Amino acid sequence: FEMSEVVVDVVHAGINAVKPRKLVRDCVKVLKGGCTLSISNQSKEEDPKHFGCEEEDVVEFPLIDEETGEGEVFVFGFGKACAEMAEELLAILLEANPSCAIKGQLNVPVGSATEELERVKERLVVCECSPSNLPDDAALKATRDMLDMMENSNAHQEAIAILLVTGGGSATLESPRIPLDEYLQTIQSLVRVGASINELNCVRKHLSNVKGGQLAKPLTRFKAVVNLIVSDVIGSDLSVIASGPTFPDDTSYVDAISVIHGKGAKDVPTSALELLQRGAKGEIEETPSCENNSLIFKNQHHFVIGSNQTALSACACEAQRHGYRVEVGNEITGYVTEVAQEFVSSLRSRWMKSCQNQKECHVFGGETVVNVVGSGIGGRCQELALTVALLLHEGRDELTREGISEVKFVAVGTDGQDGPTSAAGAVVSLDTVQHALSLGLDPSAYLSNNDSHTFFQQLQAHRCTCNRHKAPQQQQQQKQEEKPCGIGNCLISTGLTGTNVTDLMLFFIQ
Repeated sequence: FEMSEVVVDVVHAGINAVKPRKLVRDCVKVLKGGCTLSISNQSKEEDPKHFGCEEEDVVEFPLIDEETGEGEVFVFGFGKACAEMAEELLAILLEANPSCAIKGQLNVPVGSATEELERVKERLVVCECSPSNLPDDAALKATRDMLDMMENSNAHQEAIAILLVTGGGSATLESPRIPLDEYLQTIQSLVRVGASINELNCVRKHLSNVKGGQLAKPLTRFKAVVNLIVSDVIGSDLSVIASGPTFPDDTSYVDAISVIHGKGAKDVPTSALELLQRGAKGEIEETPSCENNSLIFKNQHHFVIGSNQTALSACACEAQRHGYRVEVGNEITGYVTEVAQEFVSSLRSRWMKSCQNQKECHVFGGETVVNVVGSGIGGRCQELALTVALLLHEGRDELTREGISEVKFVAVGTDGQDGPTSAAGAVVSLDTVQHALSLGLDPSAYLSNNDSHTFFQQLQAHRCTCNRHKAPQQQQQQKQEEKPCGIGNCLISTGLTGTNVTDLMLFFIQ
């Protein structure tokens, strides 16, 4: 089917709602002639008592001593959204006080430092690294330089630090305790066996010098540390976002060992296992927690300014604008196969429960896990879409009996990159598998090889130009308009969006 206007509009609404500049602009103000930083607390929506966010509606921090006029602002950022966040933040600070003393550094993914960031580069060091969303030598050097600036810069005693913490921060901020190649081998072995983001981060924290609250140590010299966070984690758990660099860690070396053994991860280097075992024996200091090192977090303040929920709310509003009845579901986690089965099995019951409205949109968000057993190319969104397409094909007759004539399912990554591919995700329908089979493509074989991207590329190369998949009235209209039905137009390409709040998963039902 065609990528209809409603699908495009709803996806764009979700992504645009979490654009970094907008998120910063909506929550950051400078008051009192440039002397006070005011944060409108979006974190309250995320249950601050559970996640450690501030509880007040508005929280203010002195930027400049009103009597002496002295003060400095240090801005540090890491992750996919921090470049655009910094650009908007500096614009706000300098508009209120053009002479504001601003220093700092951003660690951004390769390709993020565009010409639009020239104003930022006048004030901040911008380091590009981690081209494949994994730490590289450039990331390690950038992290060393950032730590040096935090620890050794001649900061004024009233100086505050503003940290821009976003998805992708685990890759762009890293100082591993073992050789980088062995660190990467450890993480990739866990990815292959389907470790969750929480499990991955538990191991990352204990193989790193900066994750799991450890970045709070060099920041104790600042009067206040304001963390502005764009969450790419379900539930916006601050100990997980970017591996929780400034938040107390409640996991242990023992937990990290349990993750490796529990997931059955193979090819984990000896250096990683030996370090974790030494930590479990107490030979290496545990990551800081509220119990063992609470004082280093005394000046830390955390604000989640954007999350998956922000994007879902925008998607829901846009779908309603198009005349759809909208149901927003729970945040999604789990293996792709299990999530897809739950989606499709609940589709009929949701439809019946709603008294069979003519148009419905079911909105979900979250992050699935792929169990990689093949050698193909894909990403979790494309794999989910292909799995849903196969299940829709299997249950097509039953859905049709219930009065469902059309289903569109969309899975898209808000960062614009689904796995190591150029696509952000994919859109499928009741007809996707039928059309693929007519072309001699075997969707199940592609799925077994974790080759969803190649499947959708093949399908898109043979975009359907017939009208046999349409209802009679639609066929007549199509003949008049002389347009193809476009079943093969299935890959979603947004380009890198500059943000990341995990994935959007949408059902459109008629």
